[in-house]
Amino acid sequence: MLYPPQITNNGSIRSAKSFCSLPIVPPCLVPLTRPRAVPESSNIELEKQRSPSAWKFSTQQLPSALNTARRPTLALAASVFGQRGPQLPPESSSLLIPTLFYKSMNVRALYRLRLVFNSIRPLTNHTPSSQIRRLAIMANIHTPIPNLKLNDGNSIPMLAYGTGTAWYKTGDENQLDQACIDSAKMAIKLGYYHLDGAEMYKTETELGTAIKESGVARDKLYLVTKVITNIADIPNALRTSLKKLQTDYVDLYLIHAPFFAETKEEHQAKWKQMEQLKKEGLAKSIGVSNYLPDHLDFILDGCEIPPAINQIEFHTYLQHPDLIAYHKAKGIATSAYGPLTPVTKAQGGPVDDLLAALAKKYAVNPGEICLRWCIDQDVVAITTSGKEQRLSDYLRAMTFKLTPKEIQQLNEEGAKKHFRGFWNHKYSDDDRR
Repeated sequence: MLYPPQITNNGSIRSAKSFCSLPIVPPCLVPLTRPRAVPESSNIELEKQRSPSAWKFSTQQLPSALNTARRPTLALAASVFGQRGPQLPPESSSLLIPTLFYKSMNVRALYRLRLVFNSIRPLTNHTPSSQIRRLAIMANIHTPIPNLKLNDGNSIPMLAYGTGTAWYKTGDENQLDQACIDSAKMAIKLGYYHLDGAEMYKTETELGTAIKESGVARDKLYLVTKVITNIADIPNALRTSLKKLQTDYVDLYLIHAPFFAETKEEHQAKWKQMEQLKKEGLAKSIGVSNYLPDHLDFILDGCEIPPAINQIEFHTYLQHPDLIAYHKAKGIATSAYGPLTPVTKAQGGPVDDLLAALAKKYAVNPGEICLRWCIDQDVVAITTSGKEQRLSDYLRAMTFKLTPKEIQQLNEEGAKKHFRGFWNHKYSDDDRR
């Protein structure tokens, strides 16, 4: 038999047998009108009738209801707080939990849920509405991703889903990776409309398939690809990519790396081809990736259209202070791949404790702090994952901003360690450019 746990005014479970004192839901989420005692077999149906939105959500979307990262959960809490206010039930009242919901509870999920409710607990003490506003932002199913204006007048979304790294193909490119397709579709569904690809990843066909199957209009998406494998013939390389991507144009076309050329003249010749593709409308914006100031100088000397952006490895352990300053001086935007390196490839470093502290402050994970660190410095962040929950987590980086002091602290701690996770064979071990 399931005994309904008693809840106190602070929203905690009274019974010691019910996960000690871990909270379940804030009191104001408890239905204020309770029916008389009924046979246990009728509890679930009565609960559905009694509070349709709460219990339908709980039973049908249990992972969302118990996970702080699920914005529908926050949407429910925000709507209750925003519309009903902090109404507390009598201390002796009890909460009848549907069997499915009750049996599926676990301590870890409840603990994570507690983090959310702890952050909004001041609302029950009539705290000003600033926290309600932040909660509403986190609850927004389609939290807007900010755009960055490029030097050609176009804008680029500041958070992107990438099809490299984990999705990079080492085998036959013609062998479709269904997991990659499904993940890209999932990302689009979650609101990642900036999609970053490259011919070198060998996943352009998968990305094109995902876009087509997503049902999202092409003009709603921001599509990026890069050339390096077929750098000898850039125009033909782009047309091949467009065919795989099933589109007539890309929003941004990049030269993937500068290492193909040994002379200034080679760089300039290839950039002329890039300029022509922009003029023809096959690429709305053109740029580069992994370029250093010397490489950019070659292009800028006599170019008609300057690079709109330089995509580089960028994180707290590889901050490129000189390169970033160069970008700003020349009006070139920066986008970052590998922004999560401090919490993936380079764990155990000097920023760990600070990331943990900031994650606790903003009720997110360290990964979201890393993404926000980029965005708050006007750097586009590119990330990826095959897990829906993780991609959903990353969107929480849109719900807060780091203070200038926090950014400076991360910069200072990160500068104590140097780590490069990509293209190591092209740079010296201590190269921080």
